[in-house]
Amino acid sequence: APTNHGKTIALINIVLNVAEKNPDKRFIFFTYEERANSIIQYFLNAYIDENLNSSDKANRRLIKEYFKTGSTQYFSNYLIKEFEEKKAIFFKTYIETGRILVKYVDYNSTELTGAIQYLNKEAGNIGGVFIDYFQLLKLPQDKYKNYSSRVEELKQICISIKEVAVTTGLPLVLAAQFNREVTNLMRLHPTN
Repeated sequence: APTNHGKTIALINIVLNVAEKNPDKRFIFFTYEERANSIIQYFLNAYIDENLNSSDKANRRLIKEYFKTGSTQYFSNYLIKEFEEKKAIFFKTYIETGRILVKYVDYNSTELTGAIQYLNKEAGNIGGVFIDYFQLLKLPQDKYKNYSSRVEELKQICISIKEVAVTTGLPLVLAAQFNREVTNLMRLHPTN
């Protein structure tokens, strides 16, 4: 999708849905763009699925302030108890149990595929891996110089990710962003 069209939130909602439908599986969310704490707050916001607002502040901002200061000042009074209950259930069900693992990384593609293979072997019972987002992946420094364009580099990264998906049998879901040249549907092209 283009910039600011909800790629991260879409991935988060997918993770929550498959985690709910597969209580015996664990799901890994690798984030290259935002810190794990921020992503966990996004997860909590999606899980709560309520407008907590009694002001003009957005849910994510309210939740961020809550974790920073403990304040529920701008929450609707009738939703504070529900928020606290859902927050407790979310953390107990998904985060503390490791059913959803959110990991901020700056791995190159070889380190990422190695981590996926390791987690699949050691953690077991992985139901899927989610990567936010594709354009921030890089080849290792020694392999990078072999490719004349970013398109060729991304192609190699795709091949390595496909190989790890095949060898592990894990579904891998990646968010990707069009480059800034895509301003409408007529500008869609594989090089963008």
